[in-house]
Amino acid sequence: MVKYFCKTVCGVLLLKLKLLYLPISKIITDDALFDGDGAEHFSASVKRYGLIRPVTVFKCGKGYRLLCGERELYAAEQAGLKSIPCAVIKGNPTELYAAECCRRLSVSSHFFDRCELISDFINEFSLSKGEAASLLVLPEREISRALLLLKIPAAARLMLKENGATEEQALLYLRKSFLLSEECQAAKRDMHIKMAFDDYRIFKNTIEKTVKKINEAGIAAFSDYKEMEKGLTCTIELKKENVPSK
Repeated sequence: MVKYFCKTVCGVLLLKLKLLYLPISKIITDDALFDGDGAEHFSASVKRYGLIRPVTVFKCGKGYRLLCGERELYAAEQAGLKSIPCAVIKGNPTELYAAECCRRLSVSSHFFDRCELISDFINEFSLSKGEAASLLVLPEREISRALLLLKIPAAARLMLKENGATEEQALLYLRKSFLLSEECQAAKRDMHIKMAFDDYRIFKNTIEKTVKKINEAGIAAFSDYKEMEKGLTCTIELKKENVPSK
């Protein structure tokens, strides 16, 4: 028999939530959002007494997306439970997930975690920055800033996080990395150009091809090269009687 009850989710009183026992394998969640503090004791409690408070989910494709209850779900998994009580709510999946994402953004302690939340939300529903900003009740520039910070490689983000870098310091790191990359690319281009100019044989071949085309056009042409101390001197001679008059 399906049971119904009242529950408050994200500050809104929801009526007639459907209570179901669902397999844990069908519940979609973000493991990285759970920090694990006190998990061992909580898991032991769940193993002994069961999960007293249901987690909150909504239907998402062939499974269910977790809205509230990361700690309960994690503890149930650690306790070896196969199914858990779930409060299933109906509504627009994008808006429901946006509401939960707003809650998570408010409790996330590090800016990189918030950036990843925003990025995951955008990717989950294929949203534009403007749509994400509207749903998450954030300025669009903050969405752009979050996506920009995620351009920092994961290893570098971890290093910055471990060293207590601020958001401004992370942005400064990104700018310096970008400028360094640009300088490296410019240096490579300069080196390529310098090598091309240093190897005068490339230009000699071009001149020879040009002289050949002049001869094929019916004008006798000759080229002559003389090695000089500072470079190479090239002379192209055209027979006067073959040169068309103006």
